[in-house]
Amino acid sequence: MTSTPLGPSPADQLFADFEPEYAATRRVLAGYPDGKGAWKPHEKSRAINELATHVANIIASGTVILEQDELDVTKRVPLPTVDSAAELLERFDSGLATFKSALASTTHERLDAPWTMRRGDQVLVSAPRRV
Repeated sequence: MTSTPLGPSPADQLFADFEPEYAATRRVLAGYPDGKGAWKPHEKSRAINELATHVANIIASGTVILEQDELDVTKRVPLPTVDSAAELLERFDSGLATFKSALASTTHERLDAPWTMRRGDQVLVSAPRRV
């Protein structure tokens, strides 16, 4: 455990349970059925390659929250979908390494500062990063 003058580091204090979550997510992505990306679990659902790509990319949202003061969802550029376990794992592992680096350098003060998600001029949420 890493300590700061305020006690445990933000990473240790708030996110100590992340390691099992990373491992579980990685196991799910490793089981992706290569080449079956068009399959949909339901006719109204997105295709499995879109769903799996979303899961692999979601860790990048944590980095955005830690490193940026706001996100305007109308300006997001979606990453292309992938259709293999190897590509999904590569994307997840890369995003995880970036997130862990951002988390390791985050301070208590940064976590107390507000972060805002908006859609153009409409504020969807604004709260401390710690929440």
